[in-house]
Amino acid sequence: MKKIELLIITYLSVCITFMNCTTPSQKVEDAENKVEKVDKQLDKADKELEEAQKEYLEDVRKTRTAFLNALIKNDEKIMVFKEKIAVEKQEIKDKYTQKITELEEKNQKMKEKLESYQIEGENQWKAFKKDLSHDINEVSEDINRLKTTQY
Repeated sequence: MKKIELLIITYLSVCITFMNCTTPSQKVEDAENKVEKVDKQLDKADKELEEAQKEYLEDVRKTRTAFLNALIKNDEKIMVFKEKIAVEKQEIKDKYTQKITELEEKNQKMKEKLESYQIEGENQWKAFKKDLSHDINEVSEDINRLKTTQY
């Protein structure tokens, strides 16, 4: 019985050994297939990266335009308000003048910040966009509050 078990184990070992043996040409072919697969994956990754870069740059362009339009709109609101108070008494003009000047300066600084922004990376862009959006909204709200404030 032990001879049969030993014979079976030997037979199975030999079979497994021959089944796992691959010829050098098969190894080369397998390696070529793996290289081809990796090349395809790299091409796909390159295309995805390129597409993401295009989307990022398009977002920068569109957002810059939207921010610039918002800043121009703020300037227009300030001009309208200045024209409105121009006919008021000097005492009222004086009360508004300082706040108007502050708002004009803030708006101008945001324009300069927007124009000087250098494309650095998506994370920096997101932070910049968030901060500038907050600042623009804040100035716009201040202008609207100024228009409703009665001195």
